[in-house]
This record gives sequence, structure tokens and C-alpha cells, in this order.
Amino acid sequence: MACPFCNLAGLADRLFYDDGQWVAFLAAPSYTPGHTILAAKPSSSRCPKRMDRRTLKGVDAALPLVVAVLKARYGIPDVLVSSLRGLVSHVHFHLIPRGNVDEQTWRNVQGLKKGRLFQFLGYLEVKGLAGAEQERLDRGWDEGRQRRAVTRSLQPDIRRLRKLTGWTGR
Repeated sequence: MACPFCNLAGLADRLFYDDGQWVAFLAAPSYTPGHTILAAKPSSSRCPKRMDRRTLKGVDAALPLVVAVLKARYGIPDVLVSSLRGLVSHVHFHLIPRGNVDEQTWRNVQGLKKGRLFQFLGYLEVKGLAGAEQERLDRGWDEGRQRRAVTRSLQPDIRRLRKLTGWTGR
């Protein structure tokens, strides 16, 4: 399977930040509005799969900036940052905007105790994927058509995020 984060042309409509080393784009589909992926920018010859000094160069500038932009855009007090890598081995971080009560509400629904972060994140991912799959089946769409529809629905958010980061998409 080709790495979905190495194909920046396929992500162009969802990108809102690119500093030459890191790119940020809205996840599609996602369970949480503003769910962002901050990914190491691929070089022409390799997919960045290891969290080493070379790959992480510049993350100290990119991560706080993108978190600040998400806080400003969504009016939230915090962003959950996760470096869990499941099916995609490309170095990336999930940035999940959290409201004041979101996390505790979700934990209560699942009966998850504090300190069970992996279970909590897994629950969010499974719920988001199941919802997206059900919507796709209900509409009779293939995955490509669904992704294009989700990307279209995200355009107002992406325009606002690009304005906040000052990135023009070039």
C-alpha cells in the first residue's frame, strides 16, 4: 500500500500549513471537528518512518504554531497530541481539539478511566471510522467519492486555518 501522507498532491485540498519540513491537514473523515494531522514532509527519495533527529527537525516550531492555530480557530482550551502510529508508518502526529468537557464526556460514555489514553484514542478512531463507513454505505458511495465530499465540506474550515497560518497553498 502506498503511503497516504507521502502523496501531498492527494492532500492538497486539505493542507493548511507547510513549512518545508512539516505539513498540517485536516483528517477526513474525522470524529472530532478540527482533527488535524501534522506529518513530516517526505523527501523525494524516502518516506519518513523513523522518529530520529533528522525527521523531527523543525517540529519544535511547527507543532506549537499549528496547536495555537487550532485553539484560535475552534475556541478551545487544549489540543490532544498523539504520536500513535497504527496503519500508517509515516512519522505524524494527531492533533485533536478538545473542549472543556469533551474528553471527560467521551471517557464517561465508554467507562474509560483516567490514564487509559490508548483505549480512549482507539475508541475515537473506531467510532469515527464506523460512522464514516455507515455514511458511505447509506449513500452508496465509494471511498473516493466520500473523501471528496468530506473535503468539500471542510473547505470553509481550511480557508480559515490557512488565513490563520498565513499559508497561501503555494
